[in-house]
Amino acid sequence: MAELTREQLAAEVAKLMISPDFARHLTASAPDGSHPIIPAFPSDKVSDVVREIQEAMGGEANIVVHFLNTFTVVPIKMVRTGSTERPIASLPSDTTIGLLVARIAEDARQGVTLTYRIDTARSHRADRAGETSAEVGAYVATVAA
Repeated sequence: MAELTREQLAAEVAKLMISPDFARHLTASAPDGSHPIIPAFPSDKVSDVVREIQEAMGGEANIVVHFLNTFTVVPIKMVRTGSTERPIASLPSDTTIGLLVARIAEDARQGVTLTYRIDTARSHRADRAGETSAEVGAYVATVAA
């Protein structure tokens, strides 16, 4: 499969939806029982996807990544920082989806839920000394391995 545009990626994911085998991997669900999907490329920033999940998807979504002519489903559930979930790693805001998928593959163990702390740069403001610092929001993402 040649390089896809974002619109082509969304169309390819829509075609996959009719397959029961594909649908069984969509384990993240919204409060209404639907299984939200975000098509993504490996170069997409995890922090951008996390913000979309948090702001538009109610805290859970299935990321479908087109990578090496295959589609990988990464179900993500957001939990509040300070919850009982213990992150196994903290990912900086510039982490890409491709690196997250590689990290999940590295950390995966049969039947284990993986939890990552994801930093998302929110905005910049001047501190008292006149220097610029970032207000950082932290999200914890739990993914099924």
